[in-house]
Amino acid sequence: MSKFETIINEIVESCPPGEIESIYSDLLKITGSDNETRILDSIKVHNVKTISTISIPSLGNKKFIISEHNVDDSKFVDYNNHIRFSVDHLKFEGIDVEEDVEGLELNDDQMKIFNDLEKYVKVGFPNDDATIGVFPDKNESSSSFSSSKIHIIIVSEVFNPNNYWNGSWKSQYVYDTNNKKLSGDITVQIHYFEDGNVNFTSKKDIDNVSLNDNENVVDDVIKKLETDFEKELDVSFTNLNEKQFKSLRRRLPITRSKVNWGKAIGNYRLGRDAANGLQ
Repeated sequence: MSKFETIINEIVESCPPGEIESIYSDLLKITGSDNETRILDSIKVHNVKTISTISIPSLGNKKFIISEHNVDDSKFVDYNNHIRFSVDHLKFEGIDVEEDVEGLELNDDQMKIFNDLEKYVKVGFPNDDATIGVFPDKNESSSSFSSSKIHIIIVSEVFNPNNYWNGSWKSQYVYDTNNKKLSGDITVQIHYFEDGNVNFTSKKDIDNVSLNDNENVVDDVIKKLETDFEKELDVSFTNLNEKQFKSLRRRLPITRSKVNWGKAIGNYRLGRDAANGLQ
């Protein structure tokens, strides 16, 4: 890989949620139209690697997951809806959709998890604004029915560029139905860019959580993990606002009166200290 390609990849990888079109436009202006294919290739890799959602206009703009776990050659699949589709990675739209594809279906364990996820996100996420995906482990078996490992994905994205912020919640897990263990991670990313540029990213790793025979992987385990993480985020935001950001501000006295700049600055303690320091 050339140094140019490495730089392009690093810039695309640092893209905040919901801003890939801006990154594409800026890179095209900087590097020239001759590099459009290289930029688009990097964006495709980024969208799949970081897990994204796309909408399919021909299916009423319904949203679907695209990830490394449901890519099939050059297309993506959704087992619950029995479809295969290509993706416009700039518009985040599904195109060239194949419906009623044979062999794309979930077994009983996978379908139970999908149904439980649907109920969970309707209550656990604001405005039911979450997209879910349940995919058999394709590395373990070529058949969705014989796979004991199940990939579980939840993505919630809220884009509000008019008010200078975008954010995403992405949680992904692997559940092994044989040994009843759950692993994965939860990642939250927020970009606030009004009169500044603040990127906040928080990630929690989930490592081999064991389930007993009576526990439901969604209702009893995933729900608790995500609720606990949300509480940790609340503490982090409070600390960030009350301590970290305040420590960046200049510590000046609050007099609620206008400062008379110019020669009169010497009348203020800060001005006298500054003047004395220059002597």
